[in-house]
Amino acid sequence: SEESDSDLSDVASVDSDVEKEKQVNYDRPVYKEDIASNKKLLKANMQPGAKRKSGPTESLKLEYVHGYRGYDCRNNLLYTQTGQIVYHVAATGIVLNQATNKQRFYTEHTDDILCLSIHPMKDIVATGQVGRDPSILIWDVETLKTGSVLKGQHQRGICALDFSADGKKLASVGLDDNHSVVVWDWKSGEKLATTRGNKDKIFVIKWNLMDHNKLVTAGVKHIKFWTQTGGGFTSNRGTMGQVAKLCDMMCVSYGKTADVCFSGGSDGNVFVWKENILQKTIKAHEGPVFAMHSLDRGFVTGGKDGIVGLWDDQFERCLKTYAIKRASLSPSSSGLLVQELPAVRAVVLGHGKILVGTVNGEILEIDKAGPIFLLTQGHMNGEIWGLAVHPSKPLFATASDDMTLRLWDYSVGFKMLNFKLLKQAARCVAFSPDGRVLAVGQKDGSFIVINAETMEDMFVQHHRKEEIADIRFSPDPGKYLAVASHDNFVDIYSVLKTTRVGTC
Repeated sequence: SEESDSDLSDVASVDSDVEKEKQVNYDRPVYKEDIASNKKLLKANMQPGAKRKSGPTESLKLEYVHGYRGYDCRNNLLYTQTGQIVYHVAATGIVLNQATNKQRFYTEHTDDILCLSIHPMKDIVATGQVGRDPSILIWDVETLKTGSVLKGQHQRGICALDFSADGKKLASVGLDDNHSVVVWDWKSGEKLATTRGNKDKIFVIKWNLMDHNKLVTAGVKHIKFWTQTGGGFTSNRGTMGQVAKLCDMMCVSYGKTADVCFSGGSDGNVFVWKENILQKTIKAHEGPVFAMHSLDRGFVTGGKDGIVGLWDDQFERCLKTYAIKRASLSPSSSGLLVQELPAVRAVVLGHGKILVGTVNGEILEIDKAGPIFLLTQGHMNGEIWGLAVHPSKPLFATASDDMTLRLWDYSVGFKMLNFKLLKQAARCVAFSPDGRVLAVGQKDGSFIVINAETMEDMFVQHHRKEEIADIRFSPDPGKYLAVASHDNFVDIYSVLKTTRVGTC
């Protein structure tokens, strides 16, 4: 049944980030499997005897990917057996050697990856993607070879995965209306069991570490405890009684006791469950507890408050906290924090360090004794619309839906050198011929001219109502700026006088 978990009459207050995540729509107007039929249609419409020109013989090779998908995912950042880092961006699985900053890529997915789980031996990874008939791909982190393809059981996408503690089974959750739960023999590709998960969105699925037939799912206003019985399941919803208010459950972890489970709530509390009965809550963060990971002795958590916490094995005492702040970053970091105390979406401990992923697309590694190293970063949610390369230096600028302008160095280390917070979503960006000035067109019809070194505004103009589609400086010395809008006008501005001098 889908009745309330709580006997209390009211529920905990909602969080804006959680509400946004609930509303994300993963449906696609066109899927990759439609491309073949579309090609046939185009070919049928070609004039008789007409031939398509062949493509160029040159090709591009992927060298580096900036960023990490943290805005709608959780606990999707993990250490491999050799201490490298595995994560995902767009449709690409990435294995990062943090010592050399070299990346290796798994590129067999056909659409965005939404979740990731690593085998207990830390050598095999499962990744699930968006799709009409979405795939789960099982691949080796060293060879990057596909071992298994699991599909045919889910719709829209795979939102959560987890390997069982014995490594033999894989559990998955789909984005269909019932958020179906499937258990697989991942080596053979055989479906072992399936059931309807919950009408409300499920954020996480987790196997019991001691009992390989038990697992838990958690998400919007619910937590459910499952037992696999043959090809199906029995389930019990979490019973909160008078202990706490009902809220969204964002993450789950088992400790070293078979019947005790811990979940992180959108209200900032950690919920302690014995079987399906809530025992108590512990205040862990200000705002949602987005991430949780069990250790040999204790737990590590991450919250919207930008704090990482180390806890004892019963969640009774917080042993140490780490604040993700600019002042805590090591000088050798590969970039800058865009925001103080960014929300933590993934956290894991291994090889004596804590690995952290943020909502802003940053991956950090915390030395338990001291500094925080920013390893890589990218834009946040939304699309990157603007890209411009510096005319003479190994630099490029990007501008995005996330309302940031960023300056990157691609010569050594692939690091972000500077950034600017914008007031509107960006649509285009251009360097002046001497590289000293940047111009950014925005979604609301305005544009900004910016000092490329200091990122300070030189001037702002807003003469159009619709978005700026393109922006360009005149050739050397960049005396004029052309601004093209969706109003079907191109406005010409004098850069020195900061005034409009013509329209066409």
